[in-house]
Amino acid sequence: MKFKDKKDFLTTSELEWNRFLDLLKDLDEKQKLDNSVWGEGWNIRDMMAHIHEWHNMVLRWHKEGAKGTVEMPAPGYKWSETPKLNHDIFERYRNMDLKEAEKKMKSTHGKLFKLAEGLSKKELLQPGQFSWCGKNAITTYLAAAIISHYRWGLKKIKDWKKTRKQ
Repeated sequence: MKFKDKKDFLTTSELEWNRFLDLLKDLDEKQKLDNSVWGEGWNIRDMMAHIHEWHNMVLRWHKEGAKGTVEMPAPGYKWSETPKLNHDIFERYRNMDLKEAEKKMKSTHGKLFKLAEGLSKKELLQPGQFSWCGKNAITTYLAAAIISHYRWGLKKIKDWKKTRKQ
């Protein structure tokens, strides 16, 4: 994803976040815990926990990257093992309370958004500003953890809602 400027990134991030939250507002607890929303029995709590954990990973990458000690995407995993990592995240959070998952997701969204707001335009948009990002701009990772994940969640929930109406 390319962004014209810092404002474009922040506006897009907030727009997708609010679209995702608006969709969640229309669902009751029973719907949010329906295990047929996506994949291997995921419900919306599982999706929120997944998003929270990806937020956490980016926050960790940034913190550890400043020290030069970052393991990406997570300790013990290679990028080619992302499906296994996602499954393990699913299992780790499987029994989390719905309200706790939503609280954690909102908290880590706030931390990521605050991180992005605190960066200069150059730090946010130009590649090579942070050693842990390699040749990428930090927005590559921020957008994947927030914008792309909110769009993913929106699509999966909308698709699920359509199948329930049939």
